[in-house]
Amino acid sequence: MCNVAIIGTTLSGNKGAAGMLLSALDNIPRRIPNAKFKVLTIYPRQDKELAKDIPNVEIVSCKPQELILKATPLSFLAPVLRRVGLHRLLALNRILRTLMQCDVVIDAGGITFVDGRGLVLVYNAACILPALLLGKKVIKYSQALGPFESFPNSWLARKLLPRIEKIASRGRITRAYLDSLGLTNVVDCADAAFSMRVRPASQAIAEELTRDSFFDKEVIGVSPSSVVDGYCRRKSIPYAEILARFIDLIIEERNCHILILAHSIRPNPRVQKNNDVPVCRAVYDAVRNKASCHLIVEDYMPDVLRLLIGRCRFFVASRFHAMISALGVRVPTILIGWSHKYIEVLETFGLEDYCFDYASFSLESLLMAFRRVVANEELIQDKIERALPSAITSSLRNADMVADALATHNDRIT
Repeated sequence: MCNVAIIGTTLSGNKGAAGMLLSALDNIPRRIPNAKFKVLTIYPRQDKELAKDIPNVEIVSCKPQELILKATPLSFLAPVLRRVGLHRLLALNRILRTLMQCDVVIDAGGITFVDGRGLVLVYNAACILPALLLGKKVIKYSQALGPFESFPNSWLARKLLPRIEKIASRGRITRAYLDSLGLTNVVDCADAAFSMRVRPASQAIAEELTRDSFFDKEVIGVSPSSVVDGYCRRKSIPYAEILARFIDLIIEERNCHILILAHSIRPNPRVQKNNDVPVCRAVYDAVRNKASCHLIVEDYMPDVLRLLIGRCRFFVASRFHAMISALGVRVPTILIGWSHKYIEVLETFGLEDYCFDYASFSLESLLMAFRRVVANEELIQDKIERALPSAITSSLRNADMVADALATHNDRIT
């Protein structure tokens, strides 16, 4: 039996993180049939409920404060305690005990070690440092990293990233940043969510939802992001109001229906982190023609959301993994983003021209981009169709890296 720990991701909250997690839980056992998983999550109560029907998964509480203030400092004692034969004392800490029980640790953080992200950098380091100090192999699932120009990001990246078994680079820009550190442990892998499979239960839920007559008309999807909304607020850009005005104009122009979809959901409406529900409601509330709009803010799993996106003719996204799902179901998409992570994925499809930064977001820029997508619909679909098989194959290399690490571990034991 092989035990795999997964950290930096959840089933609840950000559904992009959940998509990466579901991909790992499905694809690794196809390579290592006896694999069992321990998911170290910041949302243990909600994740236990969502994981109840997923086999061989144990949910372990890993709140940021516990990880940063308790487990990480204690892990520095590991080398000393190991030398004197007392390293088992570390198992008194739940997080360290879980890591000690595992053969390999996956960090599925999505975007880590990026300049200018403040205290998030501390959490990024804490997700991998205890495992490294415990002598565990760490695999960084496909994600965006860099740039590494500011201190302490550059210092931490140079200290920690070379010690990782394998780092999966999600695109050209991330690869260039990692190469600037002189790393030799980097593998190019598409986002893990590209190889997320749709489960039968999710298929049934999506089919029930889309029986509604709302889906009899042309549907255009919109996935707002609380993160992009926050960046826009700093520049006094009325993000929600622009999206609402865009929706009204497109309904009038195309006589279509609009699906407003939250791709990151928290049950408490006052919580801002990992919660697109407030901004989705703000967009919906500002729309004049509500009869032609449908708001999805329920806590569905990511494969359900992917199937709903698949019923759209066009898609407007700010959430990164809503974009991944749109590409995965061949829907022409416009991106309003904040990081290089959007462009480097779209480059692999030849669609980088359909992404623009939040700083240039306006009603005029959005309408112009949408009309370009409409005019080039068939060309875009053809590009997605040609690039998607390679993206899925590349995505599966994430699971291959874990299988290789487990095989090497087992060989060492035998």
